[in-house]
This record gives sequence, C-alpha cells and structure tokens, in this order.
Amino acid sequence: MSKKKISGKALVIQIDREYIRIAQTVLGVADPPLNDRLEITTPEGAVKDGQLVDSEAVKAVLKEALERPEYSHTHQAVFCLCTSQVISEQVIVPKLSGTKLDDLLHANLDMYFPVDVQDYVIAHEPIGEVEGNYGSAEQKLQLWATPKALLKKYYAMANSLGLSVAAVEAVGHCLVNAMDATYADPNAMQKGKKRKVQKPRKTNKTTESKPDIENREPADAANEESISPAVKPEDTGDSSVLYLAACPEFLIMTFVKDG
Repeated sequence: MSKKKISGKALVIQIDREYIRIAQTVLGVADPPLNDRLEITTPEGAVKDGQLVDSEAVKAVLKEALERPEYSHTHQAVFCLCTSQVISEQVIVPKLSGTKLDDLLHANLDMYFPVDVQDYVIAHEPIGEVEGNYGSAEQKLQLWATPKALLKKYYAMANSLGLSVAAVEAVGHCLVNAMDATYADPNAMQKGKKRKVQKPRKTNKTTESKPDIENREPADAANEESISPAVKPEDTGDSSVLYLAACPEFLIMTFVKDG
C-alpha cells in the first residue's frame, strides 16, 4: 500500500489481540526474506481490532523484544495491520499518473468510500488496464482507506522506540502479494465459466484480518466478516480459486481447482 520506494533492513511487525509477531527482512528486493522470527504474547486488553488501546503496554513488550542482538541494529519498521477498519474498493479511472491521478482520486473520494475521507489516509495501487466505452485506455485501481487515528498510534509508538516507519500494510494485501495472486471477479466465478487469468479481476470490498500460524478451530460462520476469492495465475491455462473466509481473529483458506 505504500507508494514510496523503500530499501534496506527492516522489522516486520504484526500486532493483534493475542500475539505480536516480529521478523527481519530486506526491503526493495524481489523475494524479501523473513529471518529472526519471534512471537510474543500481546498484553491482555491492549489491542482491539488492530487498535492500540494501551500503547504503553504494547510498547513495553516490544521494547524488551527489540533489545535482542539480532534486532538492535535495525531502525526501520513495516507494520502489518490486522484490523477490519481498513476499507478497500476498486475503481476504473482515466489513464493518468502522478499528481493528476492523485487530484482525480481525492476529488472523488466521497463517491468511493461511505466515510468522512478527511479522517482517513488513502492509498492506491494499479492492478490492470481496461478499454473505455469509446475505446479509450483506462486503468483499474485498488484503493484503501485507513483511519488516521489508528495509524497515528502506530507511528507514535514506533518513534518512541527509535524506529522509522517505512510502510504500513493491511494483512490481506500482504497475503495477495505473498501468494503472487490477484483480485478476482466474483461475478465471473458465479457464472461457472473457466477462464485464463490474464489480468486482475474485480473483487468485493474486503475486510482485513490476520494470518494465524497456529492450528486453530474453524471460525463460526456467524462471526465471519467476509469471503473474497483471489485467483492465483497459472501457466497451464487452468484456473484455481482461493477463498478467504476472514473474521477478526481467524483466516480460513480453501483452494478450489477449476473454479
């Protein structure tokens, strides 16, 4: 979700209600490694839906962890947000770039998101090109809106720990990148058609959750927040669909071959 170019060593920090996960990586490379992984327990009641309810308690346990020799010389951080408060949407706009694209998006944000956009930080990523009604070239963008109040606490905590924030990512976006997947068109899946994956497809608005590395019981259907298909590109011409069932504390992933 970050548009700036980033490089160098960094700590990837994922914080949820139960655990804080830390790993060391190298930014700006094709296949960034995840080394020196560590999992510690989140202080009880300190985090709720990604929000730092008790920043001082989280800071205390992070400070102790970051004193480990393998982390002590790394001063950049990438936060992976585990929250349902990140809103995502796809839009099709004229093929613009730079400030012209930024100006267009900000002028129409109230059409994309049903919130007061002044309270949110907006990020976008191009995910494909489409042909307009009159043959003009247009582009498809993935948009994210993240509450400023949520981000402010992460930045403040990082700065108090002597870290600069290189990027902030939503966990769902991290998963898509990690699997080299793209955003699928749920309407195409409902039609039952097999198609080659040649360009990104449309998806519903997604609610972000976290990946859990431990074995857990399936989440209750009544508590699920969303189910969004993501298509993994293949060279064989066959198609596979990954269904993500996400709720605040669990993520269930199911691969279905040929649709």
